[in-house]
Amino acid sequence: MWTRGFSKASEDRCTSIAEITLQGRWIMTKPIDRFIDGALNDFSKWLVTSTWRGKERDCVNLFAMRFLIPRTGSTAAISDPALIRIEGTVPQPRGYKCLYAPKDLVVWQNPLDVAWDDQWRPVKDPWVVMGWKTRRSGPHAGDCCPI
Repeated sequence: MWTRGFSKASEDRCTSIAEITLQGRWIMTKPIDRFIDGALNDFSKWLVTSTWRGKERDCVNLFAMRFLIPRTGSTAAISDPALIRIEGTVPQPRGYKCLYAPKDLVVWQNPLDVAWDDQWRPVKDPWVVMGWKTRRSGPHAGDCCPI
């Protein structure tokens, strides 16, 4: 089950779906999981203390630029900022009407990786796919875009 819990204070600002949980325990076995978890924790702590407000795409961009990219480096799980894509294309599972779909945040294993083969068919899967949802209260609570 994919889930990510934030406090109520941050929930009105942004909520992300990103971590794996099993029976209430966080399972972080791979360096990429710990890398993403650390960035999400920093982002959620920042949101709780911030007065900043943003919609879904604002949250995705801020998370990528302020909390993921600064963590990249030669010894980090994500070694190059070019591995991170906002609105990156990924192949859809077999049976879907459309063969590909954009996802909020995608991480590839190599900087030049893309979903496409030489015939422009989406065939390669990324390393990480993150989908975001923004929940807001107030007069514009229902106007966020679906993933």
